[in-house]
Amino acid sequence: MGLMFILYLALHYKLPRLKPQYDGSYVSLMKSIWQYFKAQPALRLAAARGALSFAGLSAMWTTLVFLLEDSFGYGSSIAGVFGILGIVGALGSTVVGKLNDRVNKDKMILSAVLMLLLSWVVFLCSTHFIPGLVFGAIVVDLGQQTVHITNQNLILKKNPEARNRVNTIYMVIFFIGGAIGTSLGALAYVHWGWHGVSVLGLVLSLLIAVVHYRFREQTV
Repeated sequence: MGLMFILYLALHYKLPRLKPQYDGSYVSLMKSIWQYFKAQPALRLAAARGALSFAGLSAMWTTLVFLLEDSFGYGSSIAGVFGILGIVGALGSTVVGKLNDRVNKDKMILSAVLMLLLSWVVFLCSTHFIPGLVFGAIVVDLGQQTVHITNQNLILKKNPEARNRVNTIYMVIFFIGGAIGTSLGALAYVHWGWHGVSVLGLVLSLLIAVVHYRFREQTV
């Protein structure tokens, strides 16, 4: 409790004072979110890419604990250790953010898709191979981070006056994708095991490329 109070004081006195740029009512604010969604193909495309990438990542993390128990006899505590690998993705996000300022966005998406495909191919061959699972977990996280950061870079730069609203649209769809990926991953594992999950991840990764290159012209 004492630490929370200290944190409150630090945030209260150190965070900058920002004046809201939106002067309308709360109702009109909510309506404007829907208007942004309808009016911006680039936002819808970014949300679709993000949802597909997060669906694959969620399918992997949901079923990895089952694989570790079935193939190696490890419990959930060992699966939790794999979460440490997420640090690599977090560190890599800094590099991805800097690259987004210099590299063409199509190339960033293509690089992300290639990383995702590589990770799922490695997963497909690693049902009984821990180093392959470690490598795949690192690369799939980096690929997903690349998609995610590129998406946010695009939509936030295009809408500086409504960053919170477009980010709300993006993140809601992003997490819907994650929920669907969790369900599909569990179903795939029940019926086809880890190979089924890996094929699901490959399909979701390919769909990112298909959706991106099919609809990107509408976003110009």
